[in-house]
Order: sequence, then C-alpha cells, then structure tokens
Amino acid sequence: MTSPKHIAILSSHLNLAGGYERIIPFTANLFAEKGIQTTLVILGDTAESFYPIDKKVHVIQKNADFGITQKGNPISRKIKMLRDLLALKKILKVLHADTVICTEYPFAVGAILCGGKKYSKIISW
Repeated sequence: MTSPKHIAILSSHLNLAGGYERIIPFTANLFAEKGIQTTLVILGDTAESFYPIDKKVHVIQKNADFGITQKGNPISRKIKMLRDLLALKKILKVLHADTVICTEYPFAVGAILCGGKKYSKIISW
C-alpha cells in the first residue's frame, strides 16, 4: 500500500483550548513532518488556531455550517446547505487530495455528497 502524497483534513473552529482543537493541528503537523503535503480546511468563521500549525501545512478557511443553524427558516437553511456543498466541492476539486480526513460527521456527509469520492479516499474520524 502506498502512502498518500496529499492529505486534506476538514475541521471546524480551532481557536479554543481543547482536546479536539489540539489534536487536529498536531495531526496535520505530524503529516507535514513526514513529508506529506497537508492541507487543513477549516470550515468555520476563523482560521485562527489556539495551538501552533506548522508553516508547511497549507490552511484554507471557509465559513460553512451546511445549514445546521438556528438562523433563518427551513428553506433558507437548505439553500445555505447547497451553497456550502458547492463551495466544498470546489475546494476538494482544486485540492485533489489523495485522502480527505473528515473530523466531524457533517463534513464526511458533505464531502461524499459533493462528490469528493471522485478525487479522494474519504475517511470519517
């Protein structure tokens, strides 16, 4: 089995001091240290990280909640979900990563719905 040349990690906010917020940058840094091209896609409202992210890790930030919010009505949330899926599809198509690690269930579903399996192996963490 060959090791991936490019790994993308889909994550939400990382700007708090917590276990999830610590392990995601640690894992991305570890992949980068091993010489694997690593992209951290933060699907939240900020690209800031409480814990350090290695300069070799490429960071992309996109505010996406896939309609999982109290704002708006059912129709506006569905429209928001479709917009976020289209934005994620564009990101995944451009990245063309060998492996996409989704750190939350909605991100795994989103990656599959937007056709990420065409380009990448999808892993739900």
